[in-house]
Amino acid sequence: MSVVDESLNYEKMVHTYGTYQLSKVMPQAGGAPLPVSGGGGNESIFEIPPKVINFSKSILSFTITPTTIATAASYLFANMDGYACIRQLQVYTRSGLYLCDINDFDNYTNMTMRRNTLSNDVLGWDNPAAEKLVTTTVGSFSGLVPGVFQGTALMYRPTGAAITNVLENLYVLPGVISGGTNYSPSINFRIPLGDIPECFVSENKDVFFGGEILYMRIVWNASQQIYFQSTDADVPTVATPADGDYGGGATITQLTLLTAIETNPVIENLIKSKVSSIEGLQMLMPMVYYNKISLGQATNHNITTRYNRAHGIKLKKIYWSAYNQTEFANTAFDKSNLSAAPKVTQYSTMINNIRTSQYDYVTANLDDYIVKKNSLRGSAIYSSNEYYFNWVWVEDFTDNNPLLKQYYELKDNYIEGLDLENEIKYDVNATTPGAVGYNHYVYAVTEKLLTISSAGINFT
Repeated sequence: MSVVDESLNYEKMVHTYGTYQLSKVMPQAGGAPLPVSGGGGNESIFEIPPKVINFSKSILSFTITPTTIATAASYLFANMDGYACIRQLQVYTRSGLYLCDINDFDNYTNMTMRRNTLSNDVLGWDNPAAEKLVTTTVGSFSGLVPGVFQGTALMYRPTGAAITNVLENLYVLPGVISGGTNYSPSINFRIPLGDIPECFVSENKDVFFGGEILYMRIVWNASQQIYFQSTDADVPTVATPADGDYGGGATITQLTLLTAIETNPVIENLIKSKVSSIEGLQMLMPMVYYNKISLGQATNHNITTRYNRAHGIKLKKIYWSAYNQTEFANTAFDKSNLSAAPKVTQYSTMINNIRTSQYDYVTANLDDYIVKKNSLRGSAIYSSNEYYFNWVWVEDFTDNNPLLKQYYELKDNYIEGLDLENEIKYDVNATTPGAVGYNHYVYAVTEKLLTISSAGINFT
């Protein structure tokens, strides 16, 4: 192997880029204005045209506005750590083949976005926190709020504790108080589908389904998980969690899916010809599988999930976290495991009854943080304190390289992870500080091979 200095390297390389045009798709069902009730469950369905599309460059756009609070002493806060307004996201073909189906999508993004988004990228995202200074909606929200705004009310976590540094991404957005009037936080969502971690819509690939129509279905969350009330205009805490319950509803307006249509005729014809061939267009794609295990009051919580060939070719990652069972008000997304009030004091995991570590991780000793510190490099988590406040254990069966390596390798073309030819059993054995109940969320990311050909569409 030889290395040639750039000043002496005259090698020519041809690079073809996709060219996209955003096309507005209005919802076929559940269009705006759409009321979101205290219980949630409303749905919107988009019919996606049979064209060459890049989902990762497409954008879901809408505005959500809560019902105005009548009580002068009650102030409204919006959860802004992940996509709290969406309960379920699905993409499927007319024939019923699911390309993406993520339940409790709000928790999934709450667990994964800070770990899978580059810090430098988040710093370039818009900051709707500037709304604290005005009475109308400005800016846009893309899933995380860059922690660079110094407004008093934005320096707090949902628990009422102060954030640890100015770069820490924000958790809540308060309403606006102007001239004695309490304005509820109305939020412009602009969700680039490519920013949703590790699923079909985030894959930067042009796809064509041979003329078959696709559907995107969104199930909206309960308003009490999107918003909560506080008796303080700046500090997002309440006397008890129930006091902050907001079931007043909200309204979604300007709901649109901006699909990125390939306009380069050379690329478009190339992809269509691949699809029409016998071999077809083949691409690796991640799939997300979900388990929610609600365990009652006990000092030991044991969790078991199983994955097999029906889930895919490889098992790439498992995300696990323990959430407060009061899933509304300021504890709607409480997974803090800080040593002052931990949910899990120590734990171990097993693959097919074989321990993945020789010793139990003691969270007060930062055992798991030390193990995962390298994989957090470049992410939107900046300290051990932030790691434990946003506590998620990630079982990574890939090369586990730092997030920054995304810049240098085309990792979405890797076949990597644990082989699923034989069933894999995953166990968590966790010790709690007392007899406490938690909602345990477990999301597994697997890898499947999608084939689109003249014979049809299938997974292998």
